[in-house]
Amino acid sequence: MKNLVFALLIIIVISSCKKEDDTPGDNNGPVDSLTLAAVDSLLYNSYLTMRAWYGKENGYVLTECGTDLYTYGSDTKTLGLADYLSFYEGETTDRLGSVWNELYRSVINCNAIIDILTGNNTMSEQELQYVAEASFLRAFYLWHIVETWGGTNYTTEWDSLSPGSFSMQPVDTFYARIFSDLAFAEANLPVNPASNTTLSKPVVEALLARMHLTRGNYIQAVEYAQKLIDNTSYTLVDDYEQMWEISNRQNSEVIYALDNTQYPDPLINYADLIYEYPHTWILDVTFLSMREGGNQGHLMWEIRYENLDWGLTRDVENGRGFQRFFPTLFFIDLFNQQLDQRFNGSFKNTWFCNDENAIPVWKANYYIDGVQYNTEQSKVGNPMFSLGDTAILFSKDPYPAGQRASYFADGHKSFHPEKGYMIFDINDMYDPDGAPSFESKRQFCFPITKKFMDATRLDSVQEYSSRNVYIIRLAEMFLIAAEASWQSGNTAAAYNYLISLANKRSYTSDGEGLLSNYGVNGGGDITIDFLLDERARELAAEQLRWFDLKRTGKLVQRVSANNTDAALNIQEYHNLRPIPLEFVFLRYKSDDLIQNPGY
Repeated sequence: MKNLVFALLIIIVISSCKKEDDTPGDNNGPVDSLTLAAVDSLLYNSYLTMRAWYGKENGYVLTECGTDLYTYGSDTKTLGLADYLSFYEGETTDRLGSVWNELYRSVINCNAIIDILTGNNTMSEQELQYVAEASFLRAFYLWHIVETWGGTNYTTEWDSLSPGSFSMQPVDTFYARIFSDLAFAEANLPVNPASNTTLSKPVVEALLARMHLTRGNYIQAVEYAQKLIDNTSYTLVDDYEQMWEISNRQNSEVIYALDNTQYPDPLINYADLIYEYPHTWILDVTFLSMREGGNQGHLMWEIRYENLDWGLTRDVENGRGFQRFFPTLFFIDLFNQQLDQRFNGSFKNTWFCNDENAIPVWKANYYIDGVQYNTEQSKVGNPMFSLGDTAILFSKDPYPAGQRASYFADGHKSFHPEKGYMIFDINDMYDPDGAPSFESKRQFCFPITKKFMDATRLDSVQEYSSRNVYIIRLAEMFLIAAEASWQSGNTAAAYNYLISLANKRSYTSDGEGLLSNYGVNGGGDITIDFLLDERARELAAEQLRWFDLKRTGKLVQRVSANNTDAALNIQEYHNLRPIPLEFVFLRYKSDDLIQNPGY
């Protein structure tokens, strides 16, 4: 399907706002209703870019995989973004191209909205709302662009771009525009949002806290984070796991979320998207845009449990596993499972039998630590457990000696010698050096990130979930305030912010005890590495990790130390992503567009 919607909208805007000799912003009268309808549609399309990044594989692979927390699973499609070895194989180039395409298209949409409507002598209340939303979105997308690719193409134009027309600008230029746009949005968006999926002044304040931390403006970062902490509309939840219940999507901790649908939307099904309108410089090729439908996070982190032949078949509750991402040993080891809600709140470690026809039966003999034992005669040939019983159990720690049996002398496929459920523990997942074990095959044996599970999908093969994507949460504000306070030398304040969060994340509400277990007994014990550890425990898989490591200058160091797949390949130039080759060589053909160093 051709992108006629976008082309027609631009044509409507131009024909309604510009005379032949006008320039954007020079119209002297009010914008007519036809143009307002077009602007509304342009804004709608600009919001849709969030769907191409948040809750989609494109965004996850660029923010979580290839970090200190996640490496690749058995079915990854973008190996180069996981191990930093090659960026021109598989779907890597297409995904980078898709993200570039999406972000710049919506920046141009926002440029058009802002330029046209601010040309009025007096904006109506509706027009002001449009400009405020477009300003936020432009800032938001420019942040993604500049942090992903650095000082690359920068534009505030919308109707005169053509192949070869570029303006490569430094990072500071991007951030000047980001802060300017957010200031306008802060002043003009409503104070009280209708829901956590609508833009409002608190959402802008939260993003400003993130932006000021990114730029090292620590006093301002604390000030803006404190605004959200003091805002009685938002509170930390008491139960970390309950926050992720799909029925709890409007919980008190979510400042801003992307709403979703469980149905593919035919109006935005861009599977064969081709851009033809001559006033745009978007590349005339098809990319993996992934705008359609809803949240696909539930697919990315799950195992192929149904292939283990141990009492399970694929169903809605347990999900459809794409096995894209595999947690590192470092990440699993970050948690105290007994004290910290966030391990059990983040990971699924038990699977219950859902297929009585797939239950294994007791055999006559089994082995424990290489020693053969005889099964009780009454059990032989009978099912090892019943429907609804535990079928698979993951243990974060080594499972106790003597409680792991196997029908093979080498210990393959361990099970509990009395209850029969399959066991895999930390030693099944990883070799002694922390590398993912061959036995796991990166497909079967790892606890899945359950933040995105959805048992309300229509059937077991459905890819789309109606789960909202949490883009900004209150917990991040406490972590921003803690880091910014620490960077400013106020270690006592930093510790207090961490305690406030830890009190909610501790099973016993003992934040001091939880932090002490992690080696922090006061402000003097805080380090940037601890702050990154705490952000990992709290925010993992929420599409911030790569940005956090880059922001703190820790990407290479922590990936080298904690991700065995990427350690040998990652270098400092990987703090920027490669500009998609199609844009460098095929479309722009401009000396002004320069590939990032190292690529």
